Amino acid sequence: MACMCSRWKPTNLRPSDFYDGNHDCIDNCGSCNTNRKKSLKKPTMGKLISAHTVHDNIYRTLPIDERWEEIIGLPESNFRMIIYGESGGGKTTFAMELAVMLTTLGKVYYNSSEQGEGKSIQDAFKRAGVKEKCAKGSFMLADRHTFAEMVEYLEKKRSAPFVIIDSLNYMKLTEAQYKVLIEAFPKKVFIIISWSDGKSPKGDHAKAIEYMVDIKVRVNDGEVIALSRFGATEPYRLFPSKKVKKVATGQQLTLLEG
Repeated sequence: MACMCSRWKPTNLRPSDFYDGNHDCIDNCGSCNTNRKKSLKKPTMGKLISAHTVHDNIYRTLPIDERWEEIIGLPESNFRMIIYGESGGGKTTFAMELAVMLTTLGKVYYNSSEQGEGKSIQDAFKRAGVKEKCAKGSFMLADRHTFAEMVEYLEKKRSAPFVIIDSLNYMKLTEAQYKVLIEAFPKKVFIIISWSDGKSPKGDHAKAIEYMVDIKVRVNDGEVIALSRFGATEPYRLFPSKKVKKVATGQQLTLLEG
C-alpha cells in the first residue's frame, strides 16, 4: 500500500500524533517510522507566566457584530467550536450562516466530507445567500477531502484561516487527529460539526473534542443554544419549529348562526 507520510510537514508532534491512521499506509511500517523520526523536532516547552501579565495582556478577538456576539460571545481570533444536533435540526444551516459571516473577515474552507458537492450542499448555499453575500473566492468547498488532503491544503501559505469540517463522524476524525490540527495550525479557527446522541455529541472522539473547544453549539429543531467561554449568549432560532402541535381529537365543532 502506498505511504503518503512524506506529504506531511508537521512540527512539534509526538509519533503517536503524527500517524493519523487514515492515509493508506500500514501502521508501524518502516517508511512511516522513518518519516516520523525525520519530522520530529524538540518538543515545545511550557512556560511560566505571571497572573498579572495574563490579566493585562490584550488578546486579539474577531470583529464580529452585536448579533453574532449575542449568539457565540466575542471569541479570540483562533477559537475552536463544535456544532452538534440531530439530523435535520439545522446544523449545516447554522454552519453556513456562520461561514458567510466569517468570509467578511477572511477565506473559509468548508470540508463537506459528508454531503460533498451536489444539490444538497447547493441548496444550503442558496438558503445562506452565499452568492449574494460572499465575495468570489472567499468560500471554498472541499469535496470530501480526506484528513491527509485537508492537512496538505492547510499547509499552504495562503490557506483559509477559517476551517469547517462537516462532519466529524463521517470523516471519522479522531481525538488525536484534532490535536494534530490545533497544534500544527494554532492560528486557524476550527469549527467541527458532529452528529448527536441525545443532548451530547455522538461518539467517544466527539465527546472528548467537546471538552477541548471554546464554544459548544447545540442545534435542535431550528434552535441554536451556545455555551461559550467568551461571554454570555442568547438562544437563536434559525427557522420555525418543525414539531407538529398536538390537537385534541373527538371534539365536534358546532356552526353558530348569526
